[in-house]
Amino acid sequence: MKDSPLPAKRYGKPSIRAFTLVETMAATLIFALSAAGLTSLYIQSLRFSTWQVNNVHITNTSFSIADQIRNIGANQLFAAYVAANSGTPIPLTVVTVEPNDPNDGYKTVNLPINQKNADVVNPYWTTVSLKLGRLTTSPTILTDYWITIRRNISAPGAAPAFDVLECTILYRWGGNDGKSKTLGQIQLTFPAPNLTFGQPIP
Repeated sequence: MKDSPLPAKRYGKPSIRAFTLVETMAATLIFALSAAGLTSLYIQSLRFSTWQVNNVHITNTSFSIADQIRNIGANQLFAAYVAANSGTPIPLTVVTVEPNDPNDGYKTVNLPINQKNADVVNPYWTTVSLKLGRLTTSPTILTDYWITIRRNISAPGAAPAFDVLECTILYRWGGNDGKSKTLGQIQLTFPAPNLTFGQPIP
């Protein structure tokens, strides 16, 4: 009985298995989803950074406006409070940055009193264009302001009494509808110089 010869050895290159069409499509889909997620995250981060820069600027400007109202003084603020619901209301005059102004780079803004105690005397927000810088090319953001002044008087006609004006500055900016706007507020207190303004609550 003859032995069968051994098969000859093959010394060629080993076969390489390529990716199938399904594997390629799956990898492409995973890459596309990952890229879309990273792009969305980047856009959200960019939007938040822009919002944060704008919010800081508008908040700082609003505090500057509040400081100017504080410098008006209690007596002048009381005069504006009394005249708020009259035929000749007295607005609160402040200034904001305006690079296009040829004189000093500021513009005058008149903020009327919107609410006196519990009564709304002016139902419209005051819109102010705020520049985000001192360059003429700096972007502008429209910001709305609402001024409320309440008189808080204790023990009228008796001594000692305290008579205080409480001023609240509301500001909002952002979307075109009120729901998506960013809202902030600043509160100021103005005690009467001589404990009382000397007049009954008008």
